[in-house]
Amino acid sequence: MSSDSLLCHFLICHFERVEKSHTLWNDRFVSSLFLKKTEILWRKAFMKRTLFIVFVCIFTIAIIGCGSQNEYLSKGKEWVKSDKRGKIAKAVAQFELAIEKEPQNAEAHYLLGYYDENATIERRAEQMVLAYKYNKRKYLKILIEEALRDRNENVRKSAIMALQYINDNIDPMIKPLVKALKSKNSRSRDDAALVLSKLSNYKEVVDRLMQEDIIKHKRMGTRFCAVRALGDIGDSTAIKALMDRITALKTEDQKGEEAEVRRAAVVALKQISKRNIEIKANNGQSPILDIQAIPSEDGIKITQDISGELSKKLTIKKDEIIYSVIDNKKIRSLDEFNQLVNEAIGNKTVTFGIPKIVKVSATKLDDIGIVWDNNKNDGLVVKNLTIESKAGKLGIEKGELISYINDQPVKTVQDYERIVNEAIAKGEEIKFTVANDDKFKTVSVSVPEFYMPQTQENIDKEKAIVKKSEEIKQKMEQKPISNTMQIPILGITVQALPYGAEGVIITELKPQSPAVEAGLRLGQVISFVVSEKKVENVEQFRQLVKDGLEDNNVKVTVINKNAISKLIEVLQNKGLIVRFDAAIALGELRDKAAVDSLLEMLQEETNPIEIKL
Repeated sequence: MSSDSLLCHFLICHFERVEKSHTLWNDRFVSSLFLKKTEILWRKAFMKRTLFIVFVCIFTIAIIGCGSQNEYLSKGKEWVKSDKRGKIAKAVAQFELAIEKEPQNAEAHYLLGYYDENATIERRAEQMVLAYKYNKRKYLKILIEEALRDRNENVRKSAIMALQYINDNIDPMIKPLVKALKSKNSRSRDDAALVLSKLSNYKEVVDRLMQEDIIKHKRMGTRFCAVRALGDIGDSTAIKALMDRITALKTEDQKGEEAEVRRAAVVALKQISKRNIEIKANNGQSPILDIQAIPSEDGIKITQDISGELSKKLTIKKDEIIYSVIDNKKIRSLDEFNQLVNEAIGNKTVTFGIPKIVKVSATKLDDIGIVWDNNKNDGLVVKNLTIESKAGKLGIEKGELISYINDQPVKTVQDYERIVNEAIAKGEEIKFTVANDDKFKTVSVSVPEFYMPQTQENIDKEKAIVKKSEEIKQKMEQKPISNTMQIPILGITVQALPYGAEGVIITELKPQSPAVEAGLRLGQVISFVVSEKKVENVEQFRQLVKDGLEDNNVKVTVINKNAISKLIEVLQNKGLIVRFDAAIALGELRDKAAVDSLLEMLQEETNPIEIKL
């Protein structure tokens, strides 16, 4: 074999070996890739399977956990829907358990506030606030669009109080309420206006309501509600805006104001002209005691605007007049009752404060079913009521302050147990006296006046009546011999309460007397007499406020002469359709300038109530 043949054979063999080697390596490489890919796919499948199992476990645990947390809530809802007796009380008990189990459950808090009929307005409002706190978006809408328009008055009051608290302490409420004020729904507008008028940051509210997108809104209902809210707030800065609504004339750009809005603006001006402002105490003191004022014909005149924190809470402005101080004077003795009634008779009306009293019959202490909270200086607070509580069924509410039981002061739980056990042993009813300010009912008794033709015979009779009245007054001013006292001019006889308790009890009523016509009944307890004293000077004003703040909050009557003058302008403008409304408003105010304007109108040659449209 030649060398060339050998070389060719060698090369062929070499290439065959190389090719086999490459094939082997390729097979190994492909096999390796396949194994790696298989391993990756297997790992992915394993991870997916593992994640799926973990997800299923977590979901199952969550479902089981939520079921246990909301078990009481679900049961409470079932009780609400049922037709069984006592369903609401049992539902409330379930909602309370749901909150114990899950304190941040917004729905449980709201339903407790909505359905707990045995709780005060304050307690129910607290639950609604907590519902908002834990789910703001949902429960803001529910409070404004549902709770405010509920048929139950206490639910509506609770919602209003909740929104006030939220506005003051959590989130401002002006923006969502203004949105509701602009809505097409008339009830939403009415509700929004009501809440806006009660917010403490009244300056911001007034400024917002007077902006053109509200006070000149295209929808008459929005303008009407805004005007009404301005009147309820009573801030004098709104006078110009209200007059603009009254006198708005038809132009090429505007069609003029509707009669309903004009009339609402007249009423708002009357509200600003004379209004009562509540002065709240802070440790028996108030910044209003430092107010700068000078004596005037009708009281004391404010000489400078109020500044500081007080300006954010009171609508009193410079040049306004403080006319009187109103205080609920507690009755501590018959002598004091006699004095307070005599003072009130001079105002032609005597207003009495009647406390809420609940009478319960029980055979043992547990029947009453009251759980007490920490005691206060002036009584015990009801923390909770059992489902079968007789006190709860007869009207005692959670959060109420009990000051007396069977006319005996109660300061501790031991006092409560002692008084109740004594009553049970004697077979007597247990009488609870509730001391919360909002639980008092006021009854106003009008002092009768005598009108007779001025003949000589009637003049003699009138003198005899005056003489007799003086004798009665002298007898009333004398210290009572017994523990009873008669008020002949009102037709009422009262008796002091036992154990030195505050107040008197009505023991006799003369048939067809002013007291009976006003609604007083035998056995009612009178806790206070509303005292209204005209302000004479700054020193007397400060003393009256101090005396009132010792017991509770007081009110001052404020007169705005500018608002009265605007009403007189409306009265004198014969081209206004609301002229007659202004006449009625001025007549109710009984201001001297207002009376003079009314007399001038009556002397007009034409019909004084003739209106030019």
